[in-house]
Amino acid sequence: MNTKPAKKLVTVVLGIAIAMSLQGIAFCGQSALVDIVMTIQNLSIQRLSENSIAVMAAPGVAQVTDRTIFKNDGNGTVNYAIKVANTVGTWSLVSTVPQANQYRLYALWHQWDQKPAVNEFQANDILTISDQTSSDTLFFNDTESHAIDAVKGSNVAPNEERNLYIRFDAPQGGSGSATSQISVNAVALQ
Repeated sequence: MNTKPAKKLVTVVLGIAIAMSLQGIAFCGQSALVDIVMTIQNLSIQRLSENSIAVMAAPGVAQVTDRTIFKNDGNGTVNYAIKVANTVGTWSLVSTVPQANQYRLYALWHQWDQKPAVNEFQANDILTISDQTSSDTLFFNDTESHAIDAVKGSNVAPNEERNLYIRFDAPQGGSGSATSQISVNAVALQ
């Protein structure tokens, strides 16, 4: 048996394999730089209005508060979520017409220079004890006849201010204290 042709064949195959592997290394010889960019979103709001808002209303009457100003001082667009955080006193929060010792609250993002009328608050503007995220209709009068640019509590860009008004529907009457302390929270969501 002649081993010279077999050795030549093995040598040629081995040479081709080595050349192909070297060629592959040659193609991969350049190093690639990969930049990893991480953007950290800062969700933050600032309440620019001072102190709390006092509302005085006769039994069974609806009253709209002065505005509370919020500013998105984060670095990304936010949506505001609003809720009734707590009630101190004998009154209970309801979403229907208040009876004795009950109250109802609405919230509305509105232009800064004109307090909304009582009838501008709609059924989808009623506050609850759960966070509700502002939208084109929620906490905004979707039949708004006033200025609507830069008014809504949704898609609020950094450094923009929004004005929140609260409508308080007083109890029909009641017993005990004639006052109650109600806390409303607004938070920024991405």
